[in-house]
Amino acid sequence: MVRKVLNNPYYVYILTFVGIMIIHSLGWSSLFNPLSFPIMLFFIISFFIAFVMGVALNKTKPIKYHGTKANSKSTYMVFALVCLYCLEFVHNHGVPLLLILNGTDYDYTSFGIKSLHPILATYTSFYCVYLFHQYISTKRKITLILFLLLISMPILIYNRGMFLMTITSSLLVFVLSIERIKLFTSVKLMLIGICVLYLFGRAGNIRITQTGSPSNDKI
Repeated sequence: MVRKVLNNPYYVYILTFVGIMIIHSLGWSSLFNPLSFPIMLFFIISFFIAFVMGVALNKTKPIKYHGTKANSKSTYMVFALVCLYCLEFVHNHGVPLLLILNGTDYDYTSFGIKSLHPILATYTSFYCVYLFHQYISTKRKITLILFLLLISMPILIYNRGMFLMTITSSLLVFVLSIERIKLFTSVKLMLIGICVLYLFGRAGNIRITQTGSPSNDKI
């Protein structure tokens, strides 16, 4: 049942936003206003449409997981991507993560070479997930090393959103790759998720403090 849901992007959309709305309703943050009726109506309509499309997808052409082969060009691709990030570090006069940790007066939103960075960041996220797919299909250590090297780029540029989306996509590929989700696997995934979300929040607090906001204004 779990795999059937996770294999369907329409069901994932519904579960994701239902979870977000439940957490939002708990009132843990004073930064967000209560959901208005038009927004609630939009989500209800979109959930209904997504559910209908999800049922149709499962009946017509259900999505199934397939392994992949190792790509001999992955090493060269990762090397090229890392070189482009190094070029951006030079253009930025430093690595954002180190600048923020050192307390340097730095605006993280100004990072990157215009026109190049949006393409580079998007392709990096895709290739990270592709490398992870290769690794769980082949179990090659060199592929895992390449994945870890490339996933470190969002950390170095202090892009929390990019890192979170890439890790989430990789975990989803992992879940789809296993035939049955065991209890121990579920616990591990839950712990990883909690750790990632905690670090996500801590990184945000550091960034807010570094940009001049009061240290007690935390998200």
